[in-house]
Amino acid sequence: MANNLKVHEQQVIIELAGRGCSKRRIARELGLDRKTIRRYLRPSKSPTLSTPGTPDYNGAKSPGVSTPGSDDATQLVSEALSQETGRPSLCRAHRELIDAKLEAGLRAKRIYQDLVSQVRFSGSYQSVKRFVRGPRHRFRERRRSLRRNRRLTPEPPG
Repeated sequence: MANNLKVHEQQVIIELAGRGCSKRRIARELGLDRKTIRRYLRPSKSPTLSTPGTPDYNGAKSPGVSTPGSDDATQLVSEALSQETGRPSLCRAHRELIDAKLEAGLRAKRIYQDLVSQVRFSGSYQSVKRFVRGPRHRFRERRRSLRRNRRLTPEPPG
């Protein structure tokens, strides 16, 4: 399947279902389709193994019922969605330099070229582009205000 959820999202689905949340509620909380939730809750063909971390529910089929106002589910969803996934970017070490160049109005291509020439950056242009895509929205408003100020200040005759 081409559309797979991240591992922590899959774990949240399974944990919320284990707490007794309905598929509809899980879908609403995570912003996913009910069919997606059903697909990840479908029993696998391999037998399940009991691990030391598996909670014991004293033989009950369900761990309990989660009510709509339950804080546990909401907290679990917010924690899962706020986690950073993947490995750290090579650009993280140069965050201040990249932010300064973004504030100066430079594009990702130029920032990449400057990183390679100034600090012997070993990453790829794509990694810089992905990194810039994140904080860029912070600087858009500032650039727009600078452009507006330039347009509003009259140019000296010359």
